[in-house]
Amino acid sequence: MLRPAARIYDGTYTAQGSVFDNVAKARGWVLGTYNGYTWMDPTKSIGTMINMVKDAVNGYPINGVQFDDHWVCPTAVAGCTAAAMDQAMSQMTAAIRSARGGVLVSLAPIVLAYSASKYNVDMAKWAKNEWVDEVVPQMYTDNPVQYVKDLDTHLKAVGGKLIAGMAINHDPSAPASWTAVSQFIAAAQKKGLGICIWYAKGFLGNYETQISATFAGGK
Repeated sequence: MLRPAARIYDGTYTAQGSVFDNVAKARGWVLGTYNGYTWMDPTKSIGTMINMVKDAVNGYPINGVQFDDHWVCPTAVAGCTAAAMDQAMSQMTAAIRSARGGVLVSLAPIVLAYSASKYNVDMAKWAKNEWVDEVVPQMYTDNPVQYVKDLDTHLKAVGGKLIAGMAINHDPSAPASWTAVSQFIAAAQKKGLGICIWYAKGFLGNYETQISATFAGGK
C-alpha cells in the first residue's frame, strides 16, 4: 500500500537540498516549519501530489493508498487550514478513483482528540463525505481500559469505516505487553472490527507465535 506525505523531512531525516525540496521552495509551496518538519501548502502542492499517486496507481498493482499522520497541515503553521486539507483530500480521492476503480483510500490519522484541532484532519467529516474508505486511527496506548474508550470514541465518529489501529512497538525500547495487546485484539473483535497492528517488527519479532495462534484459521 502506498503512503504519500504532505511534509518534507528535516532534522535527522533531512531532505534539505534534494530535488523535491528545491522544487517545493522554488514554487512557493512551503508554508513553514513545525515540530522539526517543513510543511507544504496543500492548495499549491496538491496537483503534483495527485500526479505522484496516480503514477503509482496506474503503474503498479497496489490495492490501496494510505494517508497517515504525515498527511496533515498543523494549525500551528500560518496558512494551514481545515478547508485546505478538506480540499486536498477530496481532490486526491476523486483522482484515485478516476484513475482506477477499486483502489482503497485509507486514512491512518492521529487520534480524534488531536487530528482536527491540531492538524486540520477532520476524520469524521472525511468519512461522512466518502473521501476515505476506511479510518485506521493510531490509537497508541499500553492501557486496555483506555484502548476500549478510544475504540468507542472513534466508532462513534466514523462508524463502520473504523479499523482498530493498535501498536505493539510504537516505542521499540518498551513494547506493549502481550497481555495488553491480546486485550486490544479481543476488544476490537468483540465489536466486529478489522484490525491493524503497528509495526511489522511487533508481530514478526516480539509476538510472532502469539499473533499466529490468535489469528489461526482466519479468526
